[in-house]
Amino acid sequence: MSTAHKAGRLMMWAIVVGLLTVAIDQATKQWALSSLGDGARRPLFGDLLGLELHFNPGAAFSFLTGSTWIFTAVAAVVVLALPLWIRRTSSRPWTITLGVVWGGAAGNLVDRLFRQPGFGRGHVVDFIAYGRWFIGNVADIALVLGIVVIVVFSWFSVPFDGEPGHKGEQAGEADAGEGREGQADGVAEARRPGEGVPVTAEDGAAVTAEDGAAARLSSGGTGEDAISDAEEPDGAGENAGLSARRDNLGHA
Repeated sequence: MSTAHKAGRLMMWAIVVGLLTVAIDQATKQWALSSLGDGARRPLFGDLLGLELHFNPGAAFSFLTGSTWIFTAVAAVVVLALPLWIRRTSSRPWTITLGVVWGGAAGNLVDRLFRQPGFGRGHVVDFIAYGRWFIGNVADIALVLGIVVIVVFSWFSVPFDGEPGHKGEQAGEADAGEGREGQADGVAEARRPGEGVPVTAEDGAAVTAEDGAAARLSSGGTGEDAISDAEEPDGAGENAGLSARRDNLGHA
């Protein structure tokens, strides 16, 4: 798979996850507006968790309620800048996590831009009551969970530009390749022609064709010299025999 094709697929994952998060957030807010409009609290797990409609002009979980414009601007920057960060990653876990964070930021930005009392000053619809501490929504949950996962990924060094272990596999393959090249060089040095070591068929992977030809010529020359040296004693013996016969005839 080409790098461009993989990057396109990962971006599609981020878009799908982000838009799905926004859709769930806005759908649950519309349900809360239609079902919890009377302002009454509906307990789910006693006083620990319940449903209660609330309009929040501040940050997530009803923090800093007097700074609506500031959080609108911050949310807009995050929504616009986060896709640029997503495009830099080639890791699916990072892509999905960042898509969830983008969806949470975009979900609350929609409220700030288009809900009452006006553009950029809209109040975020909250309806999930956590005890008596604060009230939030699905977008807040997506933001918090996404940030927690990012911290975990950073703590365990999950690669941002690749799947876990991918770089290690590539490094291992490179080291293995270098080891094979070094072994081949060692064989070639050990099998150099003219050093009395015969070149066999197994040496073809380490010795070049020129070295093989030189080795064969060198081996052939050595054989001829050996034959000549072996024949010399026979010729000397024949000469000694002729000299002995001449001496016998002279005495006779």
